[in-house]
Amino acid sequence: MMSKTTPNLTDLRQSVADFYEKRGADFARTRLGHWSGFNLIKPFLQSGKLVVDVGAGNGRLAAYLPEDVPYLGIEPSLSYRETALHETLLIPGGLPELPIHDEISYTTCCFAVFQHIPPEDLERCRDELMRITAPGGYLIVTSWLPSFEDMVPVDGRTGSERWIPWKAGEEIDMRYVHCPTLETWNQLWTMGGHEIIQSGYIEEQGWTEIKEHARNLCVILKKN
Repeated sequence: MMSKTTPNLTDLRQSVADFYEKRGADFARTRLGHWSGFNLIKPFLQSGKLVVDVGAGNGRLAAYLPEDVPYLGIEPSLSYRETALHETLLIPGGLPELPIHDEISYTTCCFAVFQHIPPEDLERCRDELMRITAPGGYLIVTSWLPSFEDMVPVDGRTGSERWIPWKAGEEIDMRYVHCPTLETWNQLWTMGGHEIIQSGYIEEQGWTEIKEHARNLCVILKKN
């Protein structure tokens, strides 16, 4: 959905929800295999300690975890949850209010979600991820770093917000994305109560200092 007038915050939130409800099954078919970003979490897993995957999609992360690491996926889109892989445990819910208790997660993952969050909601969503993460646990978050080709500015919003086309068959839908700079990304995660293990650009092979090679922004935190 792309508004012909300046969208308000509620419009933007709803546009993301509507896209993934409409296109969840189609999108899931493009998310069946291993993603190289999953390798980032391996050093931060512990036997018997829960991984919570926020914005889990079809739950494909679960297939790449050791058998002794329990998994819980949280996904707001019903159509996406219905494509769940490997009898994965997926429950309904999404940022900024997750339906689980405080400090329940040892390793909290949130992959490719933050690019769909309007700037006004980022700190609240960040704090919610920290809420569910246990002391001594880890938080790993990524956000797309798309090119601006074929992307349309969101009228009346910041220069970092765009509509990006997504095609299924002959029909094209527009998704809302927010594209922070590395500077604003790092600023978001500069708050008390945690240690930043690493923050920056990632490519297919891992961390990189070269923006042009990067596909995502990423941060890894340890909660005190």
